[in-house]
Amino acid sequence: MFNMIWRYPMKKIPLTLETVLDACALFETQSRQLSVRAMRDHLGGSAQETITEGLRVWKKKKESEQSLIELDESVLKTLIAWAQGQRTRAAVELRLEVTELQRRLLEADEMSSLWSAEVEILGNERDLLRQQVASLSAIALERKEQLLRLEAQHDALVDQVGDLRRQLRMKKDVGS
Repeated sequence: MFNMIWRYPMKKIPLTLETVLDACALFETQSRQLSVRAMRDHLGGSAQETITEGLRVWKKKKESEQSLIELDESVLKTLIAWAQGQRTRAAVELRLEVTELQRRLLEADEMSSLWSAEVEILGNERDLLRQQVASLSAIALERKEQLLRLEAQHDALVDQVGDLRRQLRMKKDVGS
């Protein structure tokens, strides 16, 4: 009477396009070949025109689904290409940025070396000037001491000259 597994009831019932499409979906899941004869056997000898129309609608539906899948694949390929382009662009920008940073670091190192050399030169000049100041200070101190001694000698000589003048006057006064 009823074969519940694969077939609709064996007695003839009015066949609708929806019933044929359901049977087509069942055949596809079971990997069975779609044909008018296989569908008639499955549906219990229903009208060939309805089965033919159902198969035609099913094939168009599958073709449109396939074109959607292809469209999706083309969109996916486009997205993949865009993403790869973005990745490549980002990698190039990153390389350029790294190169620029390396150049700036090298420039900073060179400037640092120059500044270090300048600081060393200035430090050496400062040390040399300190030595010269110390040497000149020692010379100035020595000259100041010499000047004090000369002033003392001068004062002593002035006193001697004064004494000698007095003695001469006295001798002149005594002899006159």
